[in-house]
Amino acid sequence: MQKQLLAASILLAAAGFAQAQNAALKAQPSNFNYNYLEVTYIDVDEPSVDGFKFKGSYDIAPNISVLASLALADNDNVDLTTITIGGAYHLALQGTELKQLDLVMHGEIERIKWEAGKYDDSDSGLLLGAELRAGITNEFELFGDATLRTTGDDDFLVTIGGRFNFNTQLQGVASYEMSDNDILSLGVRYHY
Repeated sequence: MQKQLLAASILLAAAGFAQAQNAALKAQPSNFNYNYLEVTYIDVDEPSVDGFKFKGSYDIAPNISVLASLALADNDNVDLTTITIGGAYHLALQGTELKQLDLVMHGEIERIKWEAGKYDDSDSGLLLGAELRAGITNEFELFGDATLRTTGDDDFLVTIGGRFNFNTQLQGVASYEMSDNDILSLGVRYHY
């Protein structure tokens, strides 16, 4: 019940924020490209596994995109597979000091599977969150994401990171996810 109340509160707050139409803050089309493929190396703190995450996004309408990801990580004893599919609503926020600032509200269905020898376990649930993307310079952006998770033991995830533009289509990506299982990610994103 508390998770559902928290999720509803986050969604209502994000929706109210996105609908703000005063002179200081107006919603506009997105500043960033949301059509991409991404590959990252991931290092999961607990149970100490590493591997790769493959992620993609595609705009199906103005400011609306579909999302999907597949993460495969392991060590000598444990295999971890995570699959997500969902959608996002993204919009530019104006009236701030930053020239590029987007709000991204996202929701995904998640499936996690752990295997350790004869033991295996799986769980399915939801991810509901909001991300802020800020273009600091033409080449560099920072982002922060807060997500409620109903899958596994993690209830709340906070991710911070940055992206560096090598050119108009290729970005370097680095992020750190803080939760019960901290995750360091390093990779590349290709925009199409």
